[in-house]
Amino acid sequence: MIDAVKNLERCELRIASQKVSPQLISGAKNVSIAKLKSNNELLQLYEWADALIVALKPNLHASGITVLQEATLRGVPVICSEVGGLPAYFSPEEVKYVRAQDVEAIRRAIREIGENDERRWASVKRAQNRMGSEGLSSQSYARRYVELSEELLFGS
Repeated sequence: MIDAVKNLERCELRIASQKVSPQLISGAKNVSIAKLKSNNELLQLYEWADALIVALKPNLHASGITVLQEATLRGVPVICSEVGGLPAYFSPEEVKYVRAQDVEAIRRAIREIGENDERRWASVKRAQNRMGSEGLSSQSYARRYVELSEELLFGS
């Protein structure tokens, strides 16, 4: 993600992570590490963002789902590494998925999102609609699990 954005014109990256070493961003004038101290500061960062990049390493679970949900609720378009089970929650029409650790794919996605306001906001709206009025909560997950179990046991 850092390499994809480093010195990219008209692009500023603020990394919200406690695990990123400042050495990784040395020489990148448009990249900084946000040292968030409160939930309010996190919300301000979502308000500031034109898009959110969730850069993940390959995994077998839905790593990053909470961040995708938060961004969607705040109306921020998302670019996300295509790993784990995230497409089960949000489709490619709702989140812009890119190959994990692919610098050029991230750059292309940033340009695509930046060049087409209508498509960007339509994807966020679709993602919000996917979450529904209940959102993707533990309660809605449990309710859906019961519904699917009943369908399997008793037919629909």
